Amino acid sequence: MISLQQFVENGLFQLIEAFHANPWSLLDPNTPDARNAIHHPATHHHAAARNLNLHARAVHDERVRDLQVTEAQLDEKWAFVGKKQKNCDPDDPEDQDKGDQWDHTAVDVDSRMVVSLVVGKRDRQALEEVVGDFAERTGGSPPP
Repeated sequence: MISLQQFVENGLFQLIEAFHANPWSLLDPNTPDARNAIHHPATHHHAAARNLNLHARAVHDERVRDLQVTEAQLDEKWAFVGKKQKNCDPDDPEDQDKGDQWDHTAVDVDSRMVVSLVVGKRDRQALEEVVGDFAERTGGSPPP
């Protein structure tokens, strides 16, 4: 398994290249995901993608700090998870994280870097979270 330290030292692109070359490298061989990958390859790819996501988030959280942003763009993109919202049962606990989901982003206009990303429902809480995260990464200032 590639450690977080190796990921931080080698950078995101090297990790992605390693993933494409050998997705097994992102799985700890002692985990059920790795043991099941032999019999269920699709499970392995999902687990490796989850690990890649966790590593990418950790690097982003560590490195994307104290930014000088002169102009930001807030945006949102719709998708659905599992099934469309109209097919979700509000009384079914399994449907709580399914249905409409939105990628809420705050992007530095000059560099086009995604400074903040929040995935969730299209509500005030998600908006406050993406604006708050942006402010933390830019020294406390909200998006200009």
